[in-house]
Amino acid sequence: MDLRDTDYVPAYSTEDGSNLGLYYCPICNEDTLHQILDVGLENYDVKCSNCGTTSVARADYFDSYEDESMRWSQEIAEFLPDDER
Repeated sequence: MDLRDTDYVPAYSTEDGSNLGLYYCPICNEDTLHQILDVGLENYDVKCSNCGTTSVARADYFDSYEDESMRWSQEIAEFLPDDER
């Protein structure tokens, strides 16, 4: 299979052309914006916008991370008393 002529459509694209997504940074120990630097067959090379750490992330996991993170936060909030939300 020759992938050299395959067009890549970025997972995230802002008006300035950068590719960004919310992802967990192990150095910052929190979710931060990450820029997609390079695209492999199943992975992205991403860079934390806060500390500059570069990581390799599975493309499918990176693409769904923001939505899943929001869903988890909402589910957890349902179990907390109103004064702890």
